[in-house]
Formats: sequence, C-alpha cells, structure tokens
Amino acid sequence: MEGRFPPLAGQDEAYLITQLRLWRDGVRGGTEAYNLMRVAAQELEEEEIEALAAWYAALDPETGEIAGAGEAPRRRINPMRLSADH
Repeated sequence: MEGRFPPLAGQDEAYLITQLRLWRDGVRGGTEAYNLMRVAAQELEEEEIEALAAWYAALDPETGEIAGAGEAPRRRINPMRLSADH
C-alpha cells in the first residue's frame, strides 16, 4: 500500500488538525479512497484530533519513529477509541 496514501509522519500539526476536522465534518473529499478517512474521522472528538495530529507531526518522516524518542509524549490518545467499530 506504500505510495497509495500520502505519508503523515512529520506533517505540520496544524495542517493535520484541519484535514481531520474536514473529514470528520464531511467536507473533505479527495481520491476514491477518501471514504476511508471520512469513516475513520467521523466520530473523533476535538481532543482526539489534536492528539492524533501531534502524534503524526512528532514522527520522523524518514524513520517513522518519534522525534526525540525517550521524551515524555506531549499528549496521549486511547487507541481503543479509534477501533474499527466506529
């Protein structure tokens, strides 16, 4: 699936927040795969959007690892809240 979806690691946090809000609110379109993000984001709360954006922005785009690994995370998100049953 590499290359099919744009990389999120290292993207600007504000950009990611905006895009997640647009998908959540049903405004954002895109390729034929846009529905994946719309469904994934439709029930996200604002705190979750901010936490996800912070997480992906903190990832090194080359390695996919947290920049400054070993430091305490800025925010926490419950991955169970983002399960496939949403």
